[in-house]
Amino acid sequence: MGILTIALGVPLLVAGLWPSLPISNVITSLIVAASIWLQDKITVGRGLIGISVVLLLFAAFWALQGDAPMFVTMALPELAAWVSTFEIVTLVEVIIGLGWAALAFRAMSWVTLWRGSTRAHRRRQPRTAKKPSNANDDDRTVRLAEAA
Repeated sequence: MGILTIALGVPLLVAGLWPSLPISNVITSLIVAASIWLQDKITVGRGLIGISVVLLLFAAFWALQGDAPMFVTMALPELAAWVSTFEIVTLVEVIIGLGWAALAFRAMSWVTLWRGSTRAHRRRQPRTAKKPSNANDDDRTVRLAEAA
């Protein structure tokens, strides 16, 4: 973990201390590009879910105090054994099923967008107003007399 921290921290330190270096410009542009990409991908709902999960993890580690790493390392072999009890074909079918479900949800959103755009298109067409009929009582009485 320390190597990862150093590998990510040193370039940021260099970019902060010596901004005129070419490598600092590259690092800064990568950080800006990454933040723009994250802003495009992360919606408000995903952000709230992520924050909730992180807060839940912090609460679990706080509640377990010093025993949290021990519990996590004890759970990993059990999870690995549980996953290995399934056949590979079953896992592949689950992954394919999840992919089809995701595709179905995406298709439903496309259909909804398409239907909404056609409805909006129909609404945009100007409606022709009906030509008002003459309000002549004589014509109406004559028509009523002929009909009878």
